Amino acid sequence: MPSITALTPGDYAGECLEPVAYQATGRVALPAGPAAKVTYWWILDGNKWQQQVLDFAASDQPRAQDVTATWSLERTGAGSHTLGLMTEGGPAEPVTREFRFACTDEPGDAKLTFHYLLTPVFHGVCDSSYGLRADGLVTTDREAEVKYRLVIDGKPGPLRSETLRPGVKSKIGDFWYGSARTSGAGVVRLEVLNHNKPFMQEAYTWTCKDRTPGTVEITELWPVAYHGDCVDAPYVTAHGAFAAAPGTEITFRWVTDGDPTTPVTLKVGQSGILEVQAANWDRPERKDGTVVLEVLNHNKPSMQAVYPVTCR
Repeated sequence: MPSITALTPGDYAGECLEPVAYQATGRVALPAGPAAKVTYWWILDGNKWQQQVLDFAASDQPRAQDVTATWSLERTGAGSHTLGLMTEGGPAEPVTREFRFACTDEPGDAKLTFHYLLTPVFHGVCDSSYGLRADGLVTTDREAEVKYRLVIDGKPGPLRSETLRPGVKSKIGDFWYGSARTSGAGVVRLEVLNHNKPFMQEAYTWTCKDRTPGTVEITELWPVAYHGDCVDAPYVTAHGAFAAAPGTEITFRWVTDGDPTTPVTLKVGQSGILEVQAANWDRPERKDGTVVLEVLNHNKPSMQAVYPVTCR
């Protein structure tokens, strides 16, 4: 005798930005008796699927086994549905469970426009994972809750949410970790999953360097590559990291397109790693530039990188 014991999520009314996963649990029961094989199958909206065979051992007690089925529904699946479970040699009609599926979000409400995408240009030591980030500048014609994510080399990242307001240029983005041990390039896509679903997709790069042992070592320098409309002067930044003994005081500065910043002194924490970020700067020339990270004390290491600017 079959039965449906659980259906998750059951009746659904919510967002449909991604397929909604369903899972059903059923039970097939037999009375006491000899060993037996029982064929069962699920039925979704009249379609037979996921047929399997259960093996029951001989027993002088009633017997039962749980069975499961998984599927997903998308926006086109809105409406009423019927799930059934049936066994060969069992009741002539399947046991059934009805449920409703509705999408409450309506795509295309706001018009979102991307103006640029900043992607990492990593230079550094690749003997462990390293953090990377991509950000885009987006505007909206009305207040809108935006659902977005990064897709790194075809692999989607977690879904993020932010409320955008008209007349305000807002930056959205996310981070991920690189793990390649040799230099290379990939593709990062920043995509909005609701409203008019705009996206930007550009390359990012990583260049792996050998370690340069010393009192202070620069383990990372990664400016961002600008890809955008260049209506306003590109507004970029750079990230860096030092490795040194805990407690080491490091005096450093950035040199952006030949313009040095005021030196800063920071102390390395217990991790032995000090991460830093340059203040954002404009690139009114709207062409590639150069950034240098310089240590002004100890063994005085420095690292230089070019940041690309592409106007479309």
